[in-house]
Amino acid sequence: MVDIISDDPFLRGGNGTTAHIHVYGDRSDLLIEGGTFTGSNGLDSIIFDVDEQGKLTVNGASITDSSYTLYDIEEGSQVNLKDVVEG
Repeated sequence: MVDIISDDPFLRGGNGTTAHIHVYGDRSDLLIEGGTFTGSNGLDSIIFDVDEQGKLTVNGASITDSSYTLYDIEEGSQVNLKDVVEG
């Protein structure tokens, strides 16, 4: 994914998490090159939610969501963040 924009995600599946990016499924592998993650809806968003055995690499991103957890990962997952600016 290149230069993505995510703003104010909503709940997934009725009682699921509020995540900007969800790497779903075993052994999934996602590369993000640049992006902006914003929000002001007051929900505690997860920016990057990675399922078991998933892999996420982010090269350059800006996060300005009002309330968030940077990432939530399951067992065996990998998250590699480079040049991610929070604030």
